Amino acid sequence: MTALEQVLYVGPRNGSLAMTATSLARDGGIAGWHRRLEPWIQAGQPSASGYLIFGAEAAFIRWRHDSTRCIAHVVIGPRETLTAKVALRFPEWDSTKPMLRDPLPRLQSDAFMTRPKVEALAFSPQSSQAVELLVPLVAQILAGRFPASVPCRQPGLSESVMWGLTDLLLTLGDSRPVSFLAGAKPPHPLRPGLFVSFPRDGIAEPADPRYLPAAIGLVTCYADHGRQAVRRLLGEHGILNSADLATRIRRLLELWPGQSAAEPMSPPVAASQAAEVTCPVCLAEIDWSGQPLWRWDVAARSYVPLDVSPEASSMQRAREERHAQIRCPSPKPAMGEHYLPADYGRFGQPTIIGFVGETHAGKSHLLATMVAAIERGGLSGYGANSRPLDYGLHQAFIRDRVRPLLDDATVLAPTPLGMVSFVDAFIIGQPERGERVVALFDVAGGDLESAYESKQFLEIVDGLVFVVDPVRMHDNGPGDPAFNTVLDLLRTFGRLPHVSAAIVVNKADLLRFEPQLARWLRCDDQQVSAEQCLRASADVFAYLQHRGAQAWTRPYREVPKATLHVASATGGADDGMKFPRGVAPCRVIVPLVALLAMTDVIATPQTHGMGI
Repeated sequence: MTALEQVLYVGPRNGSLAMTATSLARDGGIAGWHRRLEPWIQAGQPSASGYLIFGAEAAFIRWRHDSTRCIAHVVIGPRETLTAKVALRFPEWDSTKPMLRDPLPRLQSDAFMTRPKVEALAFSPQSSQAVELLVPLVAQILAGRFPASVPCRQPGLSESVMWGLTDLLLTLGDSRPVSFLAGAKPPHPLRPGLFVSFPRDGIAEPADPRYLPAAIGLVTCYADHGRQAVRRLLGEHGILNSADLATRIRRLLELWPGQSAAEPMSPPVAASQAAEVTCPVCLAEIDWSGQPLWRWDVAARSYVPLDVSPEASSMQRAREERHAQIRCPSPKPAMGEHYLPADYGRFGQPTIIGFVGETHAGKSHLLATMVAAIERGGLSGYGANSRPLDYGLHQAFIRDRVRPLLDDATVLAPTPLGMVSFVDAFIIGQPERGERVVALFDVAGGDLESAYESKQFLEIVDGLVFVVDPVRMHDNGPGDPAFNTVLDLLRTFGRLPHVSAAIVVNKADLLRFEPQLARWLRCDDQQVSAEQCLRASADVFAYLQHRGAQAWTRPYREVPKATLHVASATGGADDGMKFPRGVAPCRVIVPLVALLAMTDVIATPQTHGMGI
């Protein structure tokens, strides 16, 4: 059972809506949620609805009206709990009852998540009305067209269509989060990733003949016999055995061939089809759709527009765009002109992970060895595949940080004080879950309180690796100043409830004779589970308490989802310039796996429930 928040917006039928009541704490992120919701609230109109994904959180909005006013009722909760199907079960706000004032009560998820669909939906998802819209919608999604759009004039029908679409996507093994907006006033905002729009006006575009037969086959099987029949059909033809979504779609087209033998489009969102993404440099909201592409011109020593011939084949275009960049269209004056890899916004809002610790905590070494572990395929043991987001950026990090450390045993220079550096990024995915961009940032120690870049970065961070230096722990000391500053800033921004943390006691080779910690250094780092991390967290926490280093446990005590770990980035001490005995990383991949699980980038039965 999970507590869900609710917000009420009210206004005149033809005017702007204003927040009048909420269950959100006034000092606990209400400003951040209002900023996210405001453009959507004003886009709605009576009988409209929308389900929107914001990272690990989701919001469901219904707009209704009475004789004098329009009401937008919003339910907010974790995406894992407030799924699209759970949201669609939520009953409508009774506009006849007296208007409630602050604070609204929280809602318990189990109060309506089992509500029968016959009570929640105006139409059956298998009705002829729903099927008529489902077929072109499924064809668009199979073709990789996002946002997908079909006109819908009947109130309530779009919600039934979304129920059926969710059934079909889950059966096909496509677990990418889906947002939708029905009946809103054009033009309206978009969300990254799978986004479905149901405008009230307009004419449906003809379905691509390559994908229409497969869409008809899936939808009619679902309408006639239900979801389980679709699963049996796909299983009998071996479609569900395919490791990735692109292959399953390709096999669907072999089962129901279309009119063209052309190669099907890959399901990930193209740059011209993505939507709003937050720039990690200046926090500007970038509409990724239709952004022009740029490339670095070596001769000109600057970025120039990327022009791809209209006659180029798909392979030629992919090769040309491999190193393309997007220029932030509205940089803040303090930041200046800056660019992001074109793939940065193609998979929805990226997951932002930062590494925090004092200058001599070994943070740079830990970050380098984690990237090296990913490079060696260290995530494959958890059913995840990975590839660099930007090969130029990645190879520069390998050349400048990883190889000097691992090949030459060279001590890496620390990150300059007060800086936040975007060091590398990966596209990480699992079969049946889609792919996400994970961006890694190095947050330097020092005076973060006055560092403008640090404050900017912390407003969008999803996960943090807090690196503990056991050499600098003092009995009853004040803790790591970088930890304390980051946590204080997160609380000020209202971001603390939305961040996960992995606290890593680094340089654990120095603690190899401590019984509570030594056994974890000997564990197999390819067998990470939520239960194992809980036991390790308990041992590390007890050790820090015993050392009188309670202050270093502050992230574990204050961050909602957190784990404690021991790791050694180098395996031994340095002489100031070199590691005389070479570098032998130990357990460096484990904290990263735990953090990826807590931020919902990867999920396995073993990692379910990671972090407490």
